[in-house]
Amino acid sequence: MGILAFVALSACGAGPKGLAYRALDEGAYGTARSALVEATREDPDDREAWWLLGVVEKRLGAYAGARAAFGRVAALAPEDPAPRIQIGFTWELERNYGEAEASYRLATRIAPDRAYPFRVLGARLVRWGDAQGAISPLERAVSLDDSDAETWNTLALAHHVAGDDASAARVFERGLKRHPGSRRLALGRAALDVHAGKFADALARYRALLAVDADDPDLHVACAITLAELGRRGEAIAEFEAAVRVANEPAAYEARLRAYREGGESPTTPAE
Repeated sequence: MGILAFVALSACGAGPKGLAYRALDEGAYGTARSALVEATREDPDDREAWWLLGVVEKRLGAYAGARAAFGRVAALAPEDPAPRIQIGFTWELERNYGEAEASYRLATRIAPDRAYPFRVLGARLVRWGDAQGAISPLERAVSLDDSDAETWNTLALAHHVAGDDASAARVFERGLKRHPGSRRLALGRAALDVHAGKFADALARYRALLAVDADDPDLHVACAITLAELGRRGEAIAEFEAAVRVANEPAAYEARLRAYREGGESPTTPAE
């Protein structure tokens, strides 16, 4: 028996919810669903059972059933944005982005002082192509909780996609001040320099990352490409060669090195 099942049975005994946990631990989602239906029948106010039923229904692809279960959780805990966000996820899985957005916006209204629903809404708007609309909820998210580096990264990306690289740079800098060890933020800031043609600045950022992780072949390639843009061909080749040396699967890096040696131009640009 797995740890999850052991804990559940210790807490819930051998009742239907305990059986559901054991079935979940074994990956038997159909059995878990039946047990959770029985658990919610025995106790219609059991939020945990309804939540688990929603998770199982979503895993089984029964999205309407998942929404019904999470909707029951929402009715039992109207101040909690989490079930509304889960409902939004199920709408996304059905590619109904309008309903998904409505669910996320409702979650922000339910919990206007919690960062999570604003973070989810903003990230989804960026993904759906509304970068400008994403900025406000993402700014709200970081103002409520600045501890998530990825939210800073997404906010900076939203500014960049919306055409405001000056604001994107400021967000990256603020995020890096709060999270100085964030690789994602450092790579994003370097990519912004590349986009602006500031290759020397980008190179310095990539080399700072290499000082922490010298065995990352992609960082060596990023250095190589920025060196190539600066016309420093010999150093660029050396960095491509370093990427080949440290890569676990060097074939792709050997191909990039070969392309650069033959063509004399960087085969691609650094990725975020």
